[in-house]
Amino acid sequence: MAGRRGWGEDSVYFDHSGECGDPDKHRHCPGRWRGVVSLGSGPDGKRIRRKVSGKNKSEVRAKLAELHDEVDEGVLTQADYTVQKAISDWLAEGLPGRSAKTISTYSEVLTPLAAIIGKVPLRELTAANVRSELTKLGATRSTRTLAITHASLTSVIRHAEANDKVRRNVAALIDTPTGQDGRPSRSLTFRQAAALIAASQAPRFMPTWRCRCWSGSAPRKPGRCGGSTSIWTVILVPSLPCRRISRSGGRCALTGTPRRRSRGGRSSCRS
Repeated sequence: MAGRRGWGEDSVYFDHSGECGDPDKHRHCPGRWRGVVSLGSGPDGKRIRRKVSGKNKSEVRAKLAELHDEVDEGVLTQADYTVQKAISDWLAEGLPGRSAKTISTYSEVLTPLAAIIGKVPLRELTAANVRSELTKLGATRSTRTLAITHASLTSVIRHAEANDKVRRNVAALIDTPTGQDGRPSRSLTFRQAAALIAASQAPRFMPTWRCRCWSGSAPRKPGRCGGSTSIWTVILVPSLPCRRISRSGGRCALTGTPRRRSRGGRSSCRS
C-alpha cells in the first residue's frame, strides 16, 4: 500500500471510470492517471490547482515537471488557449494605433492559416507545425504573402508570450518558405515604350506619352504627366537630373509645355 506523500509533493492518483480490478497498480483498470499541482490561493481565498493527465504514472510525472518549470518561469499556459484565440487577442490588443483597414488586412492574411491550425492549443504548437502549414499555403500563395503571414504569426505568438500564455515563440525559429511567383509586372519594357513613342507622332499625343514614358507616371488624368523619375529618364535623357525634370524655367524639360503645381505641391505638365 502506498504511503502518504511528503510536504510540498504533487498529488498523483488514478481516476477510475469504471470498476477497479487492481487496487495496487491499476494496470487494467478503466480510467486515466491524474496529477495535481497546488499554486497557492487566489484573491478570493480559494486554492488554485492545475491538473494534468496521462496514460501512466511516468507520463503524468513528466507533465508535472513541465508544469513546475512553467511556474518557476512565471508562465501559466492553458490547454484551451488556442492559436485562434491568440490571433483574436493580437488583433484586438496587439495593434495599438493601427487603422481599421490595417487590422482587417492582417486578419485576412491570417485567416487561411487559422483555418488549419486555429484549434491547436498554442502551447502544443511546434516549429515543425508552422513550417509544414506555411509550406502547404505556399502551393497557392505568393512568397510575399507567405512572408506577411509568417511575420504576422510571429507577432501573434510574441504578444501571447508577453502575456505569459506561452513559453517560447516557435514561429521565430523557422525561415519563411518559398511560395509562388507574384503577378507579372504590367510596366512597359524598353522596346514597348520605344514603340509607343514612335507610334504617337501626332502633335496632340506625342508630348503626353513621351512625358509619361520618360517620367514613369501613370495616366491618371488626361493631358497631364507627373510622378517620379523612372529608368526611361536615365536611359533616354541622361543629362536631366532626377526629380527635377519639371523645373526648367516654368516649363516641362521633356515636352516644353507649361507646368502647373498641384495643391500638394507636386509639379505636373499639361500638354
